[in-house]
Amino acid sequence: MPIQREFKDIPVFDGLALQFGNRIEGPAIVEQVNTTTFVSPEFNVLTDRYGSFTMFLKALEDDVKGRIVK
Repeated sequence: MPIQREFKDIPVFDGLALQFGNRIEGPAIVEQVNTTTFVSPEFNVLTDRYGSFTMFLKALEDDVKGRIVK
């Protein structure tokens, strides 16, 4: 973890397998064919109905979730 200056095992997700409403809590890695996304510990990710990912600060989850998961 960059801020903590240490190595840790973190979950790795297949981005193509994620579906609408899936939530990933940072720290994590999302792998896709064309990119890899690191989700830092301060953030979470939600998958929308189009398969896109929205990364947001954990403190804002209720607001973001209300916009994406409808």
